[in-house]
Amino acid sequence: MIIPTEVTNFNRTDYELQEFLLFCIVVAGKHSQQQAKKLGEFLSVTEESPFQFVRDAVDAGSLRGHLERVKMGQYGRITKVFEEVATAIIDLRNVSVAILQNIVGFKTSRFFLMHSRQGFRCATLDTHILAWLNTQGIVAPKSTPTNLNKYLTLEAKYLEICNERGLDPAALDLEIWKSRQARVTAKEISTAA
Repeated sequence: MIIPTEVTNFNRTDYELQEFLLFCIVVAGKHSQQQAKKLGEFLSVTEESPFQFVRDAVDAGSLRGHLERVKMGQYGRITKVFEEVATAIIDLRNVSVAILQNIVGFKTSRFFLMHSRQGFRCATLDTHILAWLNTQGIVAPKSTPTNLNKYLTLEAKYLEICNERGLDPAALDLEIWKSRQARVTAKEISTAA
């Protein structure tokens, strides 16, 4: 099962790469711990590889039903992207960001590659990174830019900061995410008290 606080792993097996890409797809805009658990439940009914399970479910017309069984959410989007990624003939160890982003989008492709391929330099421009960029004096929107040029401009600024500080982009990404998660949790606790 995916552990959201430990997503960086440059030595994943083929099974783990497939599982991690599916996690990258389902976590967008959702609570990472919950989505990791739901993905684990989704895959728990099979001994096959994640992509083979998805392909078999597509052939049987049961993919959406499997997603609904675990209450994954975003059924239309996830069904479509799961089918596309599982039926595409791509080598997850060597796929280019350009090919992958055509299937799963800018942010998801970079999230997957950053945390599974050592030395891959990019930025996963999610709400956490965008908010952090604003604290660094870089004007960034609240949500992921859909315009590739805007995305690439902000990505370059993130990488520039990484270079200036001698930080690995994946390590900084995870550090920012953990820091923001801790603040959200502390805020939830103080509100409930």
